[in-house]
Amino acid sequence: MRLRGRLTGHFLGRVALMLAGLGLVFLVWAVALTIAVSQANKGGIGAAAVLTDAAGTLTVKGKGAVLPTETIAAAQRGGYWIQVLDENGYEIAQAGRPAKIPRHYTPGMLVLYRQSPGSNGLASARSPRGWTPSRGES
Repeated sequence: MRLRGRLTGHFLGRVALMLAGLGLVFLVWAVALTIAVSQANKGGIGAAAVLTDAAGTLTVKGKGAVLPTETIAAAQRGGYWIQVLDENGYEIAQAGRPAKIPRHYTPGMLVLYRQSPGSNGLASARSPRGWTPSRGES
């Protein structure tokens, strides 16, 4: 009986040690996740918020479109640019568009840019998230 008790105690001690190790790993993971979320939230205005604001405040006038200065300022603060296209793929309004970005798109180009923005030079170097879908997209 004495040997059995020692073996049981040894086994239970190892199980407790293993559970403590798993708890420590979980605690480290939770702290790292909390830090990552707080860093992401404090990074400023997100692309989704700028796109939602732009979609809600865009005014189409004739063959052009007008974005409010608040929307343009929010995009510039976040380091983003906005380009509004008509139904034929031609640019009708823009705010901060880089010179290398085209002013006209074919439907195939839009699909290609949507599927892989990084390979086309559209993903921002400072934002690993790349292009964020606007309202109604999945």
